[in-house]
Amino acid sequence: MKSNKIKYLGCFVGATKPDFMLGMVKTVVDYGATSFMFYSGPPQSFRRTPTAQFKLDLAKAYLAKHNLGDLGDNYVVHAPYLINLANGDSTKRERSFNFFLDELKRTNELGAKYFVLHPGSALNVKDKTQALDHLATELNRAISMTKDTIICLETMADKGQQICSKFEELRYVIDQISDKSRIGVCFDTCHVHDAGYDLAKTQELIDHFDQVIGLKYLYVIHLNDSKNPMGARKDRHANIGYGKIGFENLLNFIYHKEICNKIIILETPW
Repeated sequence: MKSNKIKYLGCFVGATKPDFMLGMVKTVVDYGATSFMFYSGPPQSFRRTPTAQFKLDLAKAYLAKHNLGDLGDNYVVHAPYLINLANGDSTKRERSFNFFLDELKRTNELGAKYFVLHPGSALNVKDKTQALDHLATELNRAISMTKDTIICLETMADKGQQICSKFEELRYVIDQISDKSRIGVCFDTCHVHDAGYDLAKTQELIDHFDQVIGLKYLYVIHLNDSKNPMGARKDRHANIGYGKIGFENLLNFIYHKEICNKIIILETPW
């Protein structure tokens, strides 16, 4: 199993002034990475720098110079944490939608193929199904107003009122999306573990994901260990091999033939 080759492996990099994308790809090259993920602005703020200042052309040229031109658009933008498209409060949901739409457009302008989104929380709704319906409606609206970028709903840890901690909830949303070429899943190993799925049973877990959601929708992996026992519903990341999932279990997962060709992003504390 470990003879399989991982094609895209990277981590979070900061979009900092003055070089933005150019600075990010220099870091990627220094790390020996083959992909990366970033926020297009502070994740807890509505403030944004125009994408025209991100030096995208220089970044692409730098990648090509260092034999990473085949990375293409296989990198990831992570949505800010302020977005909750599942909120039952229409005023708050609309504000989230407008920010989400702007972020989706920025992702396209920055040349990234994938946009990872936390699905949100079931606030001001009668039940989680209503929250999932709100999410699906807003995703369809945003998809109809944008192009190309694939929205990857992240698997969540079932903390508080979070939605999409269960594979069935993700499938429920995907079933409602009109253009399924624009929707996918980001599989977070810590979140899945904390939600009660057993990564020690690699094949069983992958088969279950495939049966419920479909591996064709899996594009991005967030790789991290967990500080919590399985099913704790807490979401506390740990370094690889220093948590409750364990080094061998994570290694077996990412080197699986159905996983190693996905974009794998380290999300460890350091």
